[in-house]
Amino acid sequence: DVKYAAQLVKPGQQAPDFTMKTLDGKDFNFKSTCKGKYIVLDFWASWCPDCIRDIPHIQRLYKEYSPKGVQFVGISMDTDREVWAAAVKKHDIAYTQVSELVKFRETEISKKYGVQWIPSMSSTGLSMKYTSTSAPSLGST
Repeated sequence: DVKYAAQLVKPGQQAPDFTMKTLDGKDFNFKSTCKGKYIVLDFWASWCPDCIRDIPHIQRLYKEYSPKGVQFVGISMDTDREVWAAAVKKHDIAYTQVSELVKFRETEISKKYGVQWIPSMSSTGLSMKYTSTSAPSLGST
């Protein structure tokens, strides 16, 4: 929806830094891990039907572009670690996953990135500036 995409970080803007926990409880710092790489941020949740529907499309992109150096990071809006982990396992999501494990509207990451609806995707270039943002579902394009 254009209404929700209007708040997303715009192309050319600097990507906000963040530190979040991975599924195995380790700290993941965006800038220190991803600086100098092309990045795709996938905002999703296990309870979101459109997000689940998009997983095969994102997996296809991951398999095509990760060997070319593009790093994918899934940012889950789940509040329960076990439910989140089960969804990652069930759908065989191989790329890095992070979460705050708080309600979507209360997450710092959604405020920093202007994410008001999921699924949403963003990509950054080597300079950590946005190249694109997307709110519509991949499955509907």
